[in-house]
Amino acid sequence: MRNFLPVFLAMFVLSSPAFTQNWSPGMIGTGIKPDLEIDANGVVHIAVMKENPSNGFIKLYSISENNVDSSIVTTAYVYGPMDLELDNQQRPNIVYHDHSLADGDASLATWNGSGWTIQQIAS
Repeated sequence: MRNFLPVFLAMFVLSSPAFTQNWSPGMIGTGIKPDLEIDANGVVHIAVMKENPSNGFIKLYSISENNVDSSIVTTAYVYGPMDLELDNQQRPNIVYHDHSLADGDASLATWNGSGWTIQQIAS
């Protein structure tokens, strides 16, 4: 079983939405296989997972200015690889393997503006 490693992020201090901010190190949480996207407003989104049959999860952190928000995307026996992408509305979409379904079927988690919608996309 993999170690549950802390995820470190170069957090930034925003003075404007431009990408010329100052970055400084900071810890936001724990997980493995992080994937990072920066949206058009300069918000940093980081998805991490914990691969575990009994208490695995995918969590998304969103960092803006001095704010760190997080949400649990799913709790299941998830397994990488995992891919985070932003849609044309700058909403996160995460593709991952869910071993709670059959043989690790591919699933898609989509943020709809108020919560996560999850659908099986391949088996």
